[in-house]
Amino acid sequence: MNEALIVLEQVFILILLMFIGFASIKLKIMELDWYVGVGKFTIYVALPALIFKVITTLGGRSVLLEGKMAVVISVVVIFINFAIGKFVGKISKLEGPTLDTHQSATAMGNLGYIGIPMIAALYSNMGLVVVAIYMIFDLMFNWTMGINFMDQNKNQTREELMRSLITPLNVTLVISLVFLMLNITPSGTVFEVISGLGATTKYLSIAYLGAMLTVVDFSGSHKQLSLYTHAAIKLIAFPVLIYVVAVQFVDPVIAKTFAIIMALPTMPSFPIFATLKGGDHHYAVKITFVGTLTSLVTIPVVTWIMAYI
Repeated sequence: MNEALIVLEQVFILILLMFIGFASIKLKIMELDWYVGVGKFTIYVALPALIFKVITTLGGRSVLLEGKMAVVISVVVIFINFAIGKFVGKISKLEGPTLDTHQSATAMGNLGYIGIPMIAALYSNMGLVVVAIYMIFDLMFNWTMGINFMDQNKNQTREELMRSLITPLNVTLVISLVFLMLNITPSGTVFEVISGLGATTKYLSIAYLGAMLTVVDFSGSHKQLSLYTHAAIKLIAFPVLIYVVAVQFVDPVIAKTFAIIMALPTMPSFPIFATLKGGDHHYAVKITFVGTLTSLVTIPVVTWIMAYI
């Protein structure tokens, strides 16, 4: 099946990069302290650069104005996804920081590294327009509220909460949206440097994940219920449900695109966020690694089910 081959190719790239990060520690080429610095560089420099490049080159505000139904679906599925994350965590009997980390992991889908290349190959321009619209709201909600589920300071004042939202990622998001709405497409040497920095995000974050695998204890993970319920509910049942409902109102390609977006595993840079936000770092590495491997099966299953509904 063509869809399965596309998924396989993208996941293989992730696994290869993780292996490089893992081997660099085991062979003593790099040290974990070096990767801690890489993690901070990724979150504070490379990711903001990637966000700016992606949003400012979407094609201007007409992308939003011409896709009103996709805008509505984007917002709805994001907030339902928040609830799915908490529900799966609760029925899996997770508590405290681990529950919070699970909910954040559910929100942070691997759109850039698996989703976009796969959707581009499957659904061409229409699929990419849907992704562009979804990405705006993904950054607005998942990269703010979604990440902050892991923040263990639950008694923040309003002023503290507002200050916590002033991060390089969120400031970049606001600036990027201003450029988008004003139809400003940057170019030149400075933008070329920004684009180059953004392109490093994929490689740095996945190598980081591979390096962290050297210190995470996976013993007993086969008994960790949340990893199985996450795969069954978040990666299969929820995407199929989205398709079944959405196809009643929009073009089947749009419905399939949203289903694939929701079927994506946790993004590779998520464990870095877990470390910075005070989440359960070891659980973050587990759910990211296991989810990526599981997606090799779950995404083809979702595409196969949609084809026969």
